[in-house]
Amino acid sequence: MATTDVDICNSALFNLGANEISSLEDDESDRAALLARVYPAFKEARLTEYPWNWARTKAQCSQDATAPANEWKYQYLVPAECLEVHAVYDSSSVGVRPFKRFERQGGFLLSDATVLYIDMTEDKDESDWPGLFEDYAAAALSARIAHGVTGRQGDSEHWWQVAYGLPAEQGEGGLYRKVKAWDSRQTPPKQIQDWTLVEARFGGAGLVADERLR
Repeated sequence: MATTDVDICNSALFNLGANEISSLEDDESDRAALLARVYPAFKEARLTEYPWNWARTKAQCSQDATAPANEWKYQYLVPAECLEVHAVYDSSSVGVRPFKRFERQGGFLLSDATVLYIDMTEDKDESDWPGLFEDYAAAALSARIAHGVTGRQGDSEHWWQVAYGLPAEQGEGGLYRKVKAWDSRQTPPKQIQDWTLVEARFGGAGLVADERLR
């Protein structure tokens, strides 16, 4: 079966030795009420605390019918499922470089470009989460709700260390480190073009020629 938000919450409750819930809308369960209040913000924070490759996607932004009040010609709707914008492009061409002439205002991107594409972190459904990320999220959620569920500070500290490691690791250890390492192996590192070396090699001519080809 596909993983759901309730499954992640129940994994956290299991870690704390608490009974499961059947729904986040269960009005008779204090645990469900706590998780319904905490989980949405917790989920967004986990998805955006690191630029996870598995949660990134590309999308074309739709141009809004209303133009900006001044400065820019167009405004584009940021997709509703976008949690974070990582890069903006003014073309769908292969090899296009990120575009810098834009401004974000709330749910809009303002620009003079006639089209806009973005790289973004998507609000991924729990059914699309990798298994290791599920384990990490459940541990982190256990730490978040432990005090409200068991009343024991030691439970919160224990599951924080499972999720993020010892205090000396400053939040970069535990399952978080493992899932980051796994995620980094899914995509080869991007090669950065050092144009200063090109210019030095060709006395500036190489850089000019490349810019003309763009």
